[in-house]
Amino acid sequence: MNETEWYGEQNDRTEKDRIKGNAEFCMEEHKKAFENWTQGSMVDCWEDENGNTCVKYDSGNWWHYKLVYCGDDLAVSEWW
Repeated sequence: MNETEWYGEQNDRTEKDRIKGNAEFCMEEHKKAFENWTQGSMVDCWEDENGNTCVKYDSGNWWHYKLVYCGDDLAVSEWW
């Protein structure tokens, strides 16, 4: 593996970790809105073409989450 490939692989891993971290945050915020969470665990996550975090759950359902910053804090402004 040459240096360019190594840096590209590191950037991919960093991007995937960022998306997964955002997805976990979104899932936890979404769960807080329900007394009984029925979606199950996260099985996949990605960003759509608009930069929204998307999470697919055990239930087979998937949700879009719009993240915003409130000062220095990350917040979920909406999901659909």
